[in-house]
Amino acid sequence: MLLLVGLLVALLAGCSSKSPEVSYYSLFTAGPVKPGKTEDTATVLAIGPVTAPDILRRSQIATGSGAGRYRLSDYHRWAGDVEKDFARALAELLAGRGDAGQVVLYPAPQKADCQLAVDILAMEGELGQEARLAVSWSLLDSRHQATAVARRSAFGRQPEDAGYDAWVRAQQANLAEFSEEVGDTLARGGCRVRSSSGQ
Repeated sequence: MLLLVGLLVALLAGCSSKSPEVSYYSLFTAGPVKPGKTEDTATVLAIGPVTAPDILRRSQIATGSGAGRYRLSDYHRWAGDVEKDFARALAELLAGRGDAGQVVLYPAPQKADCQLAVDILAMEGELGQEARLAVSWSLLDSRHQATAVARRSAFGRQPEDAGYDAWVRAQQANLAEFSEEVGDTLARGGCRVRSSSGQ
């Protein structure tokens, strides 16, 4: 009888135990709109396409040392498609500058004057260590159907602690720094290609 009661208690305890709660994250973070130039609102900038390696397109957040080895977390996941999330966050950051013109997501509902294409080469780093973002990006002058800028950029940020929240915040900061580089390039006329006639 005591053995039966013990087995029943153990069974009930097992049924009442809960699995760890899943946390969801986004690269998008709302921020204040920065004051900037407004005379260029007629320019349309399309963000995309954004592409990423297969490992980064999984719903589980992948962390790693950069040596080709990743750890996937079942309990810390992206809230949506990471390529679309990256594009949306980048678009909001550029729009927040106030001097990037009308910023839309690719494919644009109207013809864009300039298109920003991004290939995420790496978004990695061990928890508690430097979070790194590496991208290959280009600006296409739609008027001349020519690439005006083609670059590779890399960014790194030390997380505040060894948690996933801090790792994602560090990647958000890397993305914000990338948006500043793109925005500064655009402000210098980086999406304009001179024609052979100089126009």
